[in-house]
Amino acid sequence: MARKRRSGEIFSMSFLDCMSCGFGAVILFFMIINSRNDIPDDQTKALQAETNKLEIEVLEGRKNLALSRTSIQKLETEEDEANDQISIIKALIAELQAELAKYDDDTLAKIQAIEKLQADIKSLEEEVKRLLALKKEQDQAGQRIRSFKGEG
Repeated sequence: MARKRRSGEIFSMSFLDCMSCGFGAVILFFMIINSRNDIPDDQTKALQAETNKLEIEVLEGRKNLALSRTSIQKLETEEDEANDQISIIKALIAELQAELAKYDDDTLAKIQAIEKLQADIKSLEEEVKRLLALKKEQDQAGQRIRSFKGEG
């Protein structure tokens, strides 16, 4: 048996409802856009100028930030080099101080040896004086001998 086809309406009520809602949304959208145009041009220009100024400040700030980072890296490199040089100089100073202490010990020993030698010289000079005095005394004792005339 053949089925009987129903004839349907091309546009149903729900379709028309959707179309009217869409049209209403478009109208509402245009009304919102047009209501924003009520802001005066002077205020818009001032805000645009301030926005441009702030954008320029941001760009300059970014440029300064990049320069600062570069400077910081350079300074850190210089600091590392300076610290290396400082450690080398400290090692050299320690080495020189050890050498100086050694020379001081040598010098002190030499000074003590010199003082000992000078004391020895003094004692030897005193000994020479004593011996000269003794010789002089002995020479004078030899002259005190009585001399006899004649034979024997």
